[in-house]
Amino acid sequence: MFLAATTSTPSMIKLEYSPTPNPRLATPTINMDTVTLPIPALVPLTKAFSKTYHDLARHSPSQFLATPISSLPTGLESGSFLALDLGGSNLRVGIVKLLGKEWDESKGDKVTIEAIKAWVVPEEKKKGDVEELYDWVADCMQDLLVESWKGDMVKPIEVGLTWSFPMIQKGHTDAHIMPSGKGFALGLRNPETNIAVLLSQAFERVKASSKRSVPPISILAVTNDSISTILSTAYLCHNPHLGQSGTDAENITPQRVVAGIIAGTGTNATTMCPVNKIHPDKKTKEAAHSGQILLNTEWGINGTLPPIAEMLTKYDVMLDAANEKPGFQPFEELMSGRYLGELVRLMAKDILEDAYLTSHKILNTPYAFLTKYASEIEATETDVELREYLNGVFQPKSVQISIRSARLLKSICTAVSTRASAVLAAATIALLAVDNDLDFDSNKKMKAEEFVVSFTGTVLEKYTRFRERCQGHMDNIMKEFGDARAKLVLSTEGGVVGAGVLAGMVKSGTA
Repeated sequence: MFLAATTSTPSMIKLEYSPTPNPRLATPTINMDTVTLPIPALVPLTKAFSKTYHDLARHSPSQFLATPISSLPTGLESGSFLALDLGGSNLRVGIVKLLGKEWDESKGDKVTIEAIKAWVVPEEKKKGDVEELYDWVADCMQDLLVESWKGDMVKPIEVGLTWSFPMIQKGHTDAHIMPSGKGFALGLRNPETNIAVLLSQAFERVKASSKRSVPPISILAVTNDSISTILSTAYLCHNPHLGQSGTDAENITPQRVVAGIIAGTGTNATTMCPVNKIHPDKKTKEAAHSGQILLNTEWGINGTLPPIAEMLTKYDVMLDAANEKPGFQPFEELMSGRYLGELVRLMAKDILEDAYLTSHKILNTPYAFLTKYASEIEATETDVELREYLNGVFQPKSVQISIRSARLLKSICTAVSTRASAVLAAATIALLAVDNDLDFDSNKKMKAEEFVVSFTGTVLEKYTRFRERCQGHMDNIMKEFGDARAKLVLSTEGGVVGAGVLAGMVKSGTA
């Protein structure tokens, strides 16, 4: 595999990745019934990610993109908003109420989701015209409003949208579709690419054809999934009566929300960045008046290949070559929920010696071995429990799955997820260097401080022991630099709540 640089705009470089075989491909180690994948030392890997991030911020037109957001929420934002979260697998639509300064900690939550519904995104909507996808989204929005909206039917309901795919953004409602991964390959019937415009047009089309009684909408903000995640946690961590959580109390380690990461069907991340680190062409009008800007890293796609290139195996190459967009997202293929199960399948088919398993449909059909299977296999605690689980998945009738084959398959699952958690940990800690919270060139040890890394996504939330492994790797990396700690904090319904928070920030003028 290699990177080729082609000139795009002056001093902006487009990095193109080609799935050409790399003679230095890493090789798994197989010892009896144990399989391991090579993982480089994590501190040097973290530094390599940091260098790549700074290069991408300065030069890449498709990664480390500036957003219109130059600050985190104050905690005073308030109001009710219709919030959408469109991801690689699901659409979630909710009515979010922010209490802001009216919040009384003794009486409940600062944010309430007054109604919420979820839908699985149909496969045909991922491959058709983007207008068809948005018509479906608008129909789902109106389903929720018909069932749950109790407010004014004439005044527009204000909307925030989390769009979990790459986009070029110059304003809160000036966000344009870019090529997408996660199984999406959308086309356009017309030249319109503005996400807010597409959704508004779809809402009116669906409303006119269905004749349902729903209020009009006013889209205030479009943002990315990782940004919604950090905004959600920052809003909830911020006590408007006291200031940032923990900073006003004695003997409590100072705490700051510094990054948001997604580890689910796909992956992404965000962090604040000094404006002087990004290419001038990326700067939004908000960036021009601020010393910092929140970045949409799009770290899953090809510019982040250099730090991981030499740990890739032939199985990573096989997965990438068969992908709908070879070379588009090597980092995402290494550690996201869409691909972990497929990596296990490719390895198992090649490594296992059990004729029944290697000829089974599940191991011979792309993406038939679900990441869910890998997680549940790792959750088994005894050989008996493991074999019973595999019998349920593979359903052998007249044969027995051997203990060795079962152990090997479990070990492959563990090898794939362990590598993924280590790489995610290094990539996450490297984000701290973007905003100068971590200085790799300084010999000065960091003081005790807790950096909150907000996260959401099924891999970190649900995959067996993945979060614990990732946090352990992060702790080990941070120990090299002093007493500070980076802590993973779950952002519950972050895509929905964060979209509502950003709508509130736009409305109140704090974005």
